[in-house]
Amino acid sequence: MPEVHGTEVTRYTVDLTAPNYEIFADGDIGLRFKRVVTDYVPYDGVSEVDRFNRTVGDHFVEYKDGMFGERYAYDAEGSYVTDDGSLWYKGLEHFSHDAFFGKTVFGILEELDLDNIYVKCTYNQPDESGSRVEYLPLRSFEITGFDTSAAASDLIATVTYGTTAISTEFGYSVGEYTAENVFDVEFVGERAIVKGLGAGYPSIIYLPGTINGKAVEIADGAFKNLTGLDKVVIRAGLTLGNGIFEGSDVKEVLFDADGAYTEIPEATFRNTTALVTVTLPSSVIAIGAEAFKGSAIENFVVPDSVRTIALRAFAESKLVSLTLGAGVEYVGMNAFKNCDALTEIRINSAATELVLGNAAFFGCVSLGSVILPENVKNIPAMAFYGAVALREVTAYALDNIGKQAFDGCSALQRFTAESARSVGKYAFRGAKELSALAFNFASLTNIEEGAFDGCKALDVDLSKMTNLETVGEGAFRNTALTKLVLPGTVNSLGELAFEGCTELVYVDLSQTSLTSVSDGMFKGFTKLETVLLPTNLETIGKGAFKNTTIKSIVIPASVVTVGESAFEGCSALVGVEFGAAVETIGAYAFINASSLAVVSLPASVRQIGVGAFEEAGVSTLSFAENGLLETIGDRAFYHTSVKNVSVPKSVKTVGAESFAYNLQLTSLAFAEGGMLETVGAGAFREDANLVSVSWGKAAAEVSFRRRFRRRQSFRRMRFDRRTHHSLHRFGNRTDGFLQP
Repeated sequence: MPEVHGTEVTRYTVDLTAPNYEIFADGDIGLRFKRVVTDYVPYDGVSEVDRFNRTVGDHFVEYKDGMFGERYAYDAEGSYVTDDGSLWYKGLEHFSHDAFFGKTVFGILEELDLDNIYVKCTYNQPDESGSRVEYLPLRSFEITGFDTSAAASDLIATVTYGTTAISTEFGYSVGEYTAENVFDVEFVGERAIVKGLGAGYPSIIYLPGTINGKAVEIADGAFKNLTGLDKVVIRAGLTLGNGIFEGSDVKEVLFDADGAYTEIPEATFRNTTALVTVTLPSSVIAIGAEAFKGSAIENFVVPDSVRTIALRAFAESKLVSLTLGAGVEYVGMNAFKNCDALTEIRINSAATELVLGNAAFFGCVSLGSVILPENVKNIPAMAFYGAVALREVTAYALDNIGKQAFDGCSALQRFTAESARSVGKYAFRGAKELSALAFNFASLTNIEEGAFDGCKALDVDLSKMTNLETVGEGAFRNTALTKLVLPGTVNSLGELAFEGCTELVYVDLSQTSLTSVSDGMFKGFTKLETVLLPTNLETIGKGAFKNTTIKSIVIPASVVTVGESAFEGCSALVGVEFGAAVETIGAYAFINASSLAVVSLPASVRQIGVGAFEEAGVSTLSFAENGLLETIGDRAFYHTSVKNVSVPKSVKTVGAESFAYNLQLTSLAFAEGGMLETVGAGAFREDANLVSVSWGKAAAEVSFRRRFRRRQSFRRMRFDRRTHHSLHRFGNRTDGFLQP
């Protein structure tokens, strides 16, 4: 290969001093010659001079050369290479340095594809270390610098080739070299199968449609891992295999504009780390799988003719800018995955619908903004996953945003979607800068699990989502919501949907048809003051409002269960209104609700769980008459400020330490004719000011001493007659306070 010296052109000096010839440039068709000698008369009697100078437009006229008896085609200027390269001068003798174009006779003995003719150039090394040989396709030469006013003996034209600077002072010689010698070809029937290149292959290759008149097929991997390829021109009519340039250092590839190729095969340019330019014909409708994967191409315009771009077609390439043409209908899975230099995408698709495959732009870490036209209806799973520089996305007619579509897009600030109906799982997870969610909120029906998880700057008004039905688990986890009003259309609220939304002050679920508030739903929301619950709510889950600053709560009449630790640690809670259907108050439901002074339990309550009101600020406790309460759990009212307790007759079990350490308790009464069966150990332990106990009924197994561990200051204890007889065995140990 010639040495590269900047951007100067390669120049070969051709001596045109041979008599009777002129040469001029025609950039469109390559070399073009005008012969003015009259050394013989053509078959039809027209003189040589007349033959070459007659004007017949662009039409070809057939002549018969009297000297060789062959038929030739000429135009008004004489024989030349046509635009499609079907004709070329073929010297009857080999070319030589001193008479490159100086042969007396150039006869067109056969129609030749110009791409089949190579010139063997021998030139001296710039450092005078010797000569080198390179085969250059004759198609690539361009004649410049010809001065028609110069004397024939002074005619020197410069032949330009390539972009490599070669001094015109270096000597060279020229010879003919055919495509059959350039390529490793196997002839099978009417096919010429190109398996590779010959030993002296050139830096510029023209892949001809035929070799020796046989249709050319390029075998799979034909030029795989080849070095020294500057430019490849692919002519019409070839059959292209898969991976033909894979791993090579080809820099430029041009397809004939009229090549009629419909597909760029699989892995054609995979890992072409020097590839700069590819010009596709307008006939291409498909770009195959991994066709440009890992290539060095930086700027690519997908022709309007292309309909499909297959999976991983440009994955891991060096793309900087990408334009999708008007005809693109499908972009495959991982098509542009990990194109980490890609900064700009223009989508010009005018197809009825443009379908993007999963992870189409996964890991495009330099991409700053994206505009999706109206024909993009769905953003698929992981479409822009990990695009950490993506700041803004606009989608004009979107229906769905897929799972993890923008997961990890940590710089995303604004997302506009005029008609989105669904936001998939973890679609915007980790988009910590997302503050502007410009949706047509009325169109949203479904927000799935973790959709906005970790969007720390996002505060959105969900009340505008008037058709919203589902909010998935963790959907708004760790966002900046300050007010939550769910519309009445919501019928499903996932667990921990708003976990970590510590800025929430107000929650209104009253318009929804929710039947439960899930476990831990608003746990730890230290600024939450107001909560309105739906009227058909049945269950308040475990820890649902634990450690919040709720001031009061109305438990709807439909609620059956208040879950374990539901209001644990709600130190600001001053009022609870229990609905008429509550049956179970779970363990530790109101533990440490230190401001809760009044508790009035409805007749529906059957069970008060372990520690339900432990260390709450309860000073007034009342049970409904004729209620259904059966169990007061261990430590249920441990260390409260309750003063008087009247246990309803329905109670069968009073748990261990259930009223222990109630220093304000002075009076305890069990209803007459009650069903009491068990009083747990230390039920009234350390109730130092308990001076009056009335046992309406106590089964024989009730142990007096165990229930009052320390001596109480009893002045009066009443038992029914049955209980009195069962306690005679305590004798004087009751300190005389037994009165039948």
